[in-house]
Amino acid sequence: MMIRTILIGAAVCLNLLAPCHLHAETAAVPGDHPLAAVMLYDQAEQLRKQGKLAEAEIFYQRAVARWEKIFGSSHPSVAAGLSSLADLQQQQGRLAEAERLHQRALAIREEFLGKDHPGTGFSLRSMALLREQQGRLPEAGLFCQRAAAIFSAQLPKGHPDIHATQELCARLKQKQP
Repeated sequence: MMIRTILIGAAVCLNLLAPCHLHAETAAVPGDHPLAAVMLYDQAEQLRKQGKLAEAEIFYQRAVARWEKIFGSSHPSVAAGLSSLADLQQQQGRLAEAERLHQRALAIREEFLGKDHPGTGFSLRSMALLREQQGRLPEAGLFCQRAAAIFSAQLPKGHPDIHATQELCARLKQKQP
């Protein structure tokens, strides 16, 4: 949640700094400043929305590399970038690469945030969706159940992520023989 809030807040700020958008790797923002990585991430998100997936992938990779340089390889910002990059890979049907990235993001979140943190729940739900796409329904169900338990315990009652995850779990259960 906190990472999402930071990224969303940065994206709002970036709307005010739109001319700097394409200059995230120049003097507009020092390369060792976290905002440089956020700008790269935001550019990746915009390119993805425009359907420019190959370009978006490059910007996601640059954002992740920048966060790793600034914060180290086990930081929640790195996990957020890896998750988005994994989602992009998954969208393109590159499931083996998506799996590797989702697993790395999950490991970072479990280590840094804890096994019961909502951020970890988001990674678990992403793994459930990936396993569903891979046709590995029993594993998908297990990941989904863990995510649902975290969200139910940690998020306010009625939170949309609780509902969305419960619906996913129900869908996965229906698909299993």
